[in-house]
Amino acid sequence: MKSLLLLAALITIEPAFSCEWRSDVTPEVLIKFPGLSQKDFVKTEWQGQLVYEGQKISPIYLDLVSEGLSGYWWRTDPNKNWKSVVRFRGEYPVRGRSNNSSSYKRRVLLIELGRSLWYSDKREQINNPAIYSAINDFWHVSNNCRMIF
Repeated sequence: MKSLLLLAALITIEPAFSCEWRSDVTPEVLIKFPGLSQKDFVKTEWQGQLVYEGQKISPIYLDLVSEGLSGYWWRTDPNKNWKSVVRFRGEYPVRGRSNNSSSYKRRVLLIELGRSLWYSDKREQINNPAIYSAINDFWHVSNNCRMIF
């Protein structure tokens, strides 16, 4: 019986989030990605959560594309098409792979995130000026993020 309760508790535990993308305009809006173990560094796809003041709004899937200049794609639904992630170092877009130097602020734009959520079942949840501003602007990538850019 104890092992059954322990198993039930483990299933309901949320993953520890160690990589956060924080909105530049509304810092209470975050995209959180789970912590990566050593074996996870070979992964090319991550699932995070768009969160506002602790409430989950939508899953965010992120995928590394290793073709061409090498970039990232995102989507909110595993059955939908991928959309672009535009990466920045300071004020300039990043082309190709980049190291994880913390000398420049890492930021991203998720192209069409606002539109995708507005025309989905998430409209009620994002119908707040703070959230809507955040999803249509830059995201600051924390230094804890070990993603390749």
